[in-house]
Amino acid sequence: MIKFFLIIYSIIGIIITVAVTMKSAKRSGKIISILSLINLIYIMDVCLPAILVIYDGEKEIPPYMGYISIESYYIAVLLHSLAIVLFWGFYFRKKNIYYQKKPLYLTTKQMKKAERLLCCLIFILILGLINDINASGGIINYYNFKIARIYAVAISYPNVLRKIFNLICEVLLTPAMILSAFYIIKGDKNIKKIVYFSVVFFFVLISFYRGTMINYFFMLLILYEEKELKFNKKLRKIFSAGIIIVLAFFFYGGIRSVLTRQYWGTTDNGMGVIASAVELIKYTLGNTLLGTARCVQYITEGNPPFMGLSIFELLYRFIPRAIWKTKPKLYGMQTISMAMGTPESTMDALSLLGELIVNFSWTGILLIPIYGCLAKKFEELRNDTLTCILYAAMLFPLCTMSMWMGNTGMMTNILNMIMYYLLLKFIIRKRKLKISD
Repeated sequence: MIKFFLIIYSIIGIIITVAVTMKSAKRSGKIISILSLINLIYIMDVCLPAILVIYDGEKEIPPYMGYISIESYYIAVLLHSLAIVLFWGFYFRKKNIYYQKKPLYLTTKQMKKAERLLCCLIFILILGLINDINASGGIINYYNFKIARIYAVAISYPNVLRKIFNLICEVLLTPAMILSAFYIIKGDKNIKKIVYFSVVFFFVLISFYRGTMINYFFMLLILYEEKELKFNKKLRKIFSAGIIIVLAFFFYGGIRSVLTRQYWGTTDNGMGVIASAVELIKYTLGNTLLGTARCVQYITEGNPPFMGLSIFELLYRFIPRAIWKTKPKLYGMQTISMAMGTPESTMDALSLLGELIVNFSWTGILLIPIYGCLAKKFEELRNDTLTCILYAAMLFPLCTMSMWMGNTGMMTNILNMIMYYLLLKFIIRKRKLKISD
């Protein structure tokens, strides 16, 4: 009886979430927003997987996680539904969010400056790729390093300067994506649009991160949505593009999985790209629910809460390793994840709600309204040209990493936002940004 109730409860949750998302989109005229993305993750990563887990009575998980009781999933479903309502309540605390009504615009001088900077970034990325290949010992070794996907292992560089150059190159891909996406939407040379997209997308692909690829597409869609288009037309086009993006995401992930298996010599099961993509869907969807259920079980088993340890450890980020020689390589949510059995060589989703619960027990859910207020502030970045471009660059990573990696993911993206803001401020120097008539 309880299974039937929770399945119906999850279905009702999906219907209500879709209704809230559509009403907010029609009222604001914005289909892609922080609210719509968080609601989508809630549906796809909590509600739908919950129905399957409740129906089957279990979820396939890595062996090191041990056993997670079905009751932990039940509690996780109920807590997430309460958390999303608290989030909505404080996100909608004011009736309206002001959105700019005119299209994004940069002066000719600003566009040229942005284009020159984009070319410089691409040149540095090419030099960075050469540096990585050389330090790896050749293209084959570099490919093997990327496809092995061991998070705690890094390329060994012959000197400190080349290591520093590598770190610089790692943070330049997103700015290149930002500038190329803006030029693709607002530039006037179709040949340049194709060239910039092709080159930047090449670097996106060789990063072997699915999230980087989908973030690039999100940048393009958000900037496209800033055009003056009728709501129904935007909805059809963005929905169609969304389907293509999702298919590309899982197809790319399937290819990556096949290549990784080939590297580790585990292809004897004969899985192809399609089968790998299906397996990827099975293991990807439900990570938020799994992370929360894992934290719930940790608390219900009588373990003491971490009392904010994973949040306090985020202060480590501000201490240079040159000063603190023994600074931990892994901290924040990774401390809690490893305490629950995750090995250092991998990274499991903890979920924002799960991190709050494992830190502060059941009272952690009362902190969710803070994130509703922060989300509302973030959405207001769309009010001018500079911060709207920043919004386009940060929406997807901020939402996904916060939902899966909690405060660690949020802090990482906030620090990135500061850096990207300074970059955009360099291009757009005026205090009051000019917007076309």
